[in-house]
Amino acid sequence: MELNKMQKHNNIINAIDVGTSKICILSAEQLSEKHTQIIGFSSVETNGLDKGNVSDQEAITLGIAKVKSNLENATGMPITNAYSNISGSHIEIKAISNSQGNKLENKIITPEDLFIYKQNIGQKHKVLDQEKVIIENLNTKYKIDNSFEIKNPTGMHRSNMESVNKVITGEVKITNKLEGSIKDAGIKTLDFVSSISASGEANLLESEKSGQTIVIDIGAGVTDIGVYNYGDLEFVKTLPVGGMNFSKDISFVTGISIKNAEELKLKYGSAQWDITNSDTVNSTNEETGDPIVIDIRDIILLTRERAMELSQLIRVSLEKIYEENNDVQFILTGGGANLPGLTNLLSKNFCSPVRIGQPNISSRKFKDMLNDKKYSTLIGTLCLANKNLTSDHVNYNHLENQNLQLSKNIFSKLLP
Repeated sequence: MELNKMQKHNNIINAIDVGTSKICILSAEQLSEKHTQIIGFSSVETNGLDKGNVSDQEAITLGIAKVKSNLENATGMPITNAYSNISGSHIEIKAISNSQGNKLENKIITPEDLFIYKQNIGQKHKVLDQEKVIIENLNTKYKIDNSFEIKNPTGMHRSNMESVNKVITGEVKITNKLEGSIKDAGIKTLDFVSSISASGEANLLESEKSGQTIVIDIGAGVTDIGVYNYGDLEFVKTLPVGGMNFSKDISFVTGISIKNAEELKLKYGSAQWDITNSDTVNSTNEETGDPIVIDIRDIILLTRERAMELSQLIRVSLEKIYEENNDVQFILTGGGANLPGLTNLLSKNFCSPVRIGQPNISSRKFKDMLNDKKYSTLIGTLCLANKNLTSDHVNYNHLENQNLQLSKNIFSKLLP
C-alpha cells in the first residue's frame, strides 16, 4: 500500500506561477508525454512581484506557503517540488555554439552524442557569462563537417560536428531570489521555464507551427511577447506594462482605490470607444471616503488610451523582425486579453489576424475553474514540465541501455 502511494506521488508534477497579482499552483498526474490529469489547483492574491522582479521575498514566500497548504489539504498529497515560470526584462534568447572538433573522427552520430552536447551547454555558458543562467534549451541545430544546419543528424557519418543551441537565459540574481522565495515556502524548484515559452506551449495550435506566429501575453504587471517561426521561439521581449497599469490609470484620475478601479475595469473597461454609453457608476473616494459618481465613458476612454499605447509599444518592439503581411498570426492571451475590443485594435494596428488564445483543459472538474486566459502561463508551465520530464527520462533510459549493452559486450569478450 505504501509503495503504491509512493509511486503515485512520484508521478505528480507541480507547476507554480508567481505573478504580479496572484500566486498559483497546479498539480497533475503524469500519464504520458502529451497527457496529464489535473488533480488540484489553488490560487491566492499577492503583491511581492514588480515588473517580473522580486520586490518582497517575504510576501511571496507567505503567498506560496498559503497556496501550498490549501492544495495539500485538498489533495492529501505533499508538495515538495515544482516547476516554475519566470518573466522580466532580463529574459533573452542567446545562441551558443559547441564543437568537439575531430575527437571522434568518422563516427556515426548517435542519440547519446546529441544528449551529451546538450548537457555541456550549461557548463560552457557559465564560463561565458557569470551573471546569466540558462533557463531553457529551446532548440539545437547541427553542422556536420561545416555543411548546412540540420535538426537531427542521428545516423550520419562525420569527422566534425558543431551544434548551435538557442537558449533562454535570465539573470542569476533574479532567478536566485525567486528560487529562494519558493524554497523558503518548503518547495524545491526543479526547473524554470520562461513565461512566454509557457504561454506559447499552452496556446499554439499545430497549424500555427508552420509559419510565423506572435504570442502576446498581457499579465498584471508585464506584457510578454514571443515570436515563433515554424514552432521555434526566435525572439522574446518583456514590456513593463500590464493590466495593473489600466487599473492605476482609473484610480489616479477618479481618486478611487486600485482595488475598486480593478473591478470597474473588468466590468466596464474597453479598447473600443462607445460614445452612446452615458451611464454612470457609484464609487467612493479613497482619501476622503466621500461618495463619487463616475462616467462609464471616462473608464472606457482611459482603458482605450492605455490599450492604444500598449499596442504601439508592442509594434515598436517588433518593428525589426516583423513585416506586415497576412501570413503572420497573432495570439493574444493573459488576463489582459479579456479587455473587450483589444483584438480588433491590435488587428488594425498590425494589419494581421488576431485570435484569443484559450488553453485546452480536458479535466471536467477543473475546466470551469481554469477556463480563464490568465492561467495560460500556469497551464503551459505544467505542459512544458511534463514534456521535458518525459524527454529527459527517455534520454536517460536510452543511455543506460547503451551502457548496459556495452558492459555485456566487454564481459562477453573477457569470459571464456
